[in-house]
Amino acid sequence: ILSKGQSLPICDEEEAHEPLTVIYQTTEDDVADTVVPRFIESEGNREKLIFIREDEQHLTFGDNRLRMAIEQTGARVLILDPLSSYIGEDCSLNASNETRAEFNHLIDLAKDTGCAVIVVTHMNKNMTSPLHRTNGSIDIAGAARSILAVVRTPNKSNPSGRIMVQVKSNLAPTGSAIFF
Repeated sequence: ILSKGQSLPICDEEEAHEPLTVIYQTTEDDVADTVVPRFIESEGNREKLIFIREDEQHLTFGDNRLRMAIEQTGARVLILDPLSSYIGEDCSLNASNETRAEFNHLIDLAKDTGCAVIVVTHMNKNMTSPLHRTNGSIDIAGAARSILAVVRTPNKSNPSGRIMVQVKSNLAPTGSAIFF
């Protein structure tokens, strides 16, 4: 939707926007056989989907190649999937002083470029507050301005259904849950 310039289905606005360039970095799925085919199947504009090569050097939150790619392509969205692959090998996810320092790289990047940064992480099995369900230090949730959780529905007649819920929102009112 973003790469085609269409409005989001959750927005009241119905007018089209300029197509946005998205940088998507993942270590979870292969780009050629999974990410790109899924993107094309969902009718995304392939010209607006960018990947930074990591074959010679792995990316981290503080890697200057992120800033250079955003500035060179005019990307408006950066997705890093998953958190544990990009935070840096010298950073312990459980050490708040280390995680906050690494997230500060992304916070500065977003402020300086106007690019939205999305970091994907998996939820742990902890059954306490949703803010404590991210793996690692609570400072990870503290650094985020917004946290969205996607969970399976308990509806056995629709096992592929998901619910997206906003767990944290510092910049706007908390949004309503979305079923998809």
